[in-house]
Amino acid sequence: MNPRFVALALVALLLGGLWYFKSGKQLLHSEKQEAALKCAADGCGHEFTRELPMPFDKFPVLCAKCGQKTAFAMTSCEHCGAHYPVNTVHPLEKCPACGVDLKTGLLEPAPAR
Repeated sequence: MNPRFVALALVALLLGGLWYFKSGKQLLHSEKQEAALKCAADGCGHEFTRELPMPFDKFPVLCAKCGQKTAFAMTSCEHCGAHYPVNTVHPLEKCPACGVDLKTGLLEPAPAR
């Protein structure tokens, strides 16, 4: 075997190993991250955290309280700060607490009497 080829192969292995242990491992293996979740089931609304592999898109997940597959990632209203689930099956149009339109960020005027 050619000594030059062996030297190049060893250098390539060394560089590949350094890359893997410095940053490549994170790219090849999904890291888990603590995610805030909220159940969207009627009458439950349980808020909890769970370690999920990132990125994660297999919602809904099992609720820790009611056991139904109805928990979604949680976010908060920019207007009032209320927490609500980001329900990807049936997206909310208005904040459940203050009624602000989640797309425009505007409160609808009160109906005229």
